[in-house]
Amino acid sequence: MRVIKKNGKEEGFDPAKIERAVQASKARLDQKFTPDEIRSIVSKVKRQIQMAGEEKIPVSTIHIYVENALDEVDPATAAQYRSWRNYKADMQAISADALATASSLSYHADHSNANSDSELISTKRSLKYKAFSKGVYKRFFLTPSERQAVEDGYFYVHDISDRLDTMNCSLCDMGSILQGGFDMENMHYTEPTSVGAAINVMCDVMQMAGSQQYGGFTVPEVDTVLAPYAEKSFRKYLDEYAGLMKEIGHEVESDKAEKYAYARLDRELEQGFQALEYNLNTVASSRGDFIFTTFTFGLDPRPMAKRISSTILRVRGNGEGAKDKKIPAVFPKLVFLYDEEKHGKGGELEDLYKQAVICSSKAQYPDYLSLTGEGYVASVYKKYKNNVMRWYLGEDGFVKEDPNWHDDVISPMGCRAYLSLYYRKGGFHPADENDLPVFTGRWNGGAISLNLPMILRKSQVEKLPFFELLDHYLEMIRGIHKRTYEYLAKIKASCNPLMFTQGGFYKGHLQPDEEIRPLLDYVTFSFGFTALNETQMLYNGKYLDEDNDFAYRVLQHINDFANAHKEEDHILWAIYGTPAESLCYTQRDQFVRKYGIVNHVGDHQYFSNSFHNPVWVDIDHFEKMDRESTFFHIANGGHICYTRIPTGKNLEAVDQEIKYAMKLGLYFGVNIAKSYCNDCGEQWDDDKLDECPHCHSSNITSISRVCGYLGFTRQASNNPRQKSRIADKKLQEIKERKAM
Repeated sequence: MRVIKKNGKEEGFDPAKIERAVQASKARLDQKFTPDEIRSIVSKVKRQIQMAGEEKIPVSTIHIYVENALDEVDPATAAQYRSWRNYKADMQAISADALATASSLSYHADHSNANSDSELISTKRSLKYKAFSKGVYKRFFLTPSERQAVEDGYFYVHDISDRLDTMNCSLCDMGSILQGGFDMENMHYTEPTSVGAAINVMCDVMQMAGSQQYGGFTVPEVDTVLAPYAEKSFRKYLDEYAGLMKEIGHEVESDKAEKYAYARLDRELEQGFQALEYNLNTVASSRGDFIFTTFTFGLDPRPMAKRISSTILRVRGNGEGAKDKKIPAVFPKLVFLYDEEKHGKGGELEDLYKQAVICSSKAQYPDYLSLTGEGYVASVYKKYKNNVMRWYLGEDGFVKEDPNWHDDVISPMGCRAYLSLYYRKGGFHPADENDLPVFTGRWNGGAISLNLPMILRKSQVEKLPFFELLDHYLEMIRGIHKRTYEYLAKIKASCNPLMFTQGGFYKGHLQPDEEIRPLLDYVTFSFGFTALNETQMLYNGKYLDEDNDFAYRVLQHINDFANAHKEEDHILWAIYGTPAESLCYTQRDQFVRKYGIVNHVGDHQYFSNSFHNPVWVDIDHFEKMDRESTFFHIANGGHICYTRIPTGKNLEAVDQEIKYAMKLGLYFGVNIAKSYCNDCGEQWDDDKLDECPHCHSSNITSISRVCGYLGFTRQASNNPRQKSRIADKKLQEIKERKAM
């Protein structure tokens, strides 16, 4: 018997397809058919086929036979099976909701993402699509119980409109893309012949590849990536100088030639990074936002790499814009890789670290990642550190990869996401004592965040064991992630050619029509959490700055859950301290709507981010770092710690806080709120004044740390809807900050 498909092609009858279809429908009821039930359903379908007596049957008729069989065996699943095929009414409802969102966007700004300008047409278009896609995801991907849990607020599915299209955060293997050239949209890019060209091409790649994902896009160790291209430029300028001397009949003096070449190189680097900053901060992606880009750097001691790092810091510290009215760029986020041996007192790169501190005092970036303190990232670095720099310029003038190099640094993706260990040969576990980890070129599959106060309050009100209830929601999240894994596995490599076919991802040399399943083996999926502070308060009336015992047990329980299922699911589960921007007030509002304000939980307009101490408490900065480090080193899939420093003028104080954080093994940033008068050019370290202290103008731009990243808390505009890109309730949290 042959089955006629929708496209007219024929294939043999396959009972396994019926099994998959009915199991998928049953799963939407949080249930599963037994093998006996499956055999019964298939048998009933076969009987109807035999009774029809046809050699060829349309697939639409097979669907009817399956519905008939399900009506006999399980009417509830039959209804679910029909809902997948007869979803017009659902789609109309989803479209109506999307239309309401679209109408609202015509008259009201959207502040759910500080990296988006909702006044732009491209952003409005993106938000309209997201509204529709969100409805489709909730209706057709989530089970009824999952959908209800999301609506009630017990957990939050991040980037719900994008999760089935693409990946989340990534560490782009930019060096592999640039080396030897690559193809992008039917155009071939040759290997750049200068560092200026390399920066320009890198920016093109960041815009293109970054638009094909929805999370942070990091270029790890960018100084090492660009160093051989700087060497190309340097050699070119030496030849240029020799040519000039030959024209005027002078001998070439090596010291003068080098001085000339370095001056030209420095100018090329400066112009390249200035252009890159302008591009990444003014050209919105096809998604309608400004791509969350990140550079990590500062570890490579070679002269060219050090020059690149120094230029990145100098350009960011100087700012962009009109003369005497310059403002630091927000993107890319800068992360300084700190090695005590190299950057500490007497280290070969101590001067570069000091320059970074000056830059942070002016621009709030870079943040600092400890490679030699305590914790996960530092332990990996200390175990696998090899001091071999990956990329160098060969004698033939082309970039080469050192065969002795291997990954030893776990760079952050976006503002705080980190990858779990994965090995070249053994995968989840080292195959032998010589097996080495891989981080560059890997990515994250998405995060779903628990609303811990909601879950605790439900257990209190309904007198349910808290940790059993927590496991119930963790299992829900686990199920969603597992289905997402399978859904993404079927996506073709052509969806993001630079990453999947041109080497941007590890093993990313697939054919365009190949599924990306082989690359999912090294991807992490995250259990996020918010409001650990409010959870502790709800438990015993004390915030995290007073007591953290229960909060610690909660987080350890989540970590144990993830570790317990890693082997069974063959998924790299991670624990993620969620950077709640709009979520901080969304989850608070969900809590208050269902349970009211309980024991001071909900009396602020927001919940605390991840494991942070309450922002309104003026705790000593070093004590804050000590207390938060307890949780920081459990949430290894996503974490950051930062403190609010009143002024950047005291470099010694900035340095002391960074050094203390590095000793603790933290990923750390300073929060020095910055304001800039767009009329007279005055700058000051505060974001609470409504007018310039010098000329009294209200035409002010203010930049502050939103979560683990910077954003515009105030921007110059005559449009009242554009006074800030940040939602009012998040602004309220920022205004109440004392220690962070």
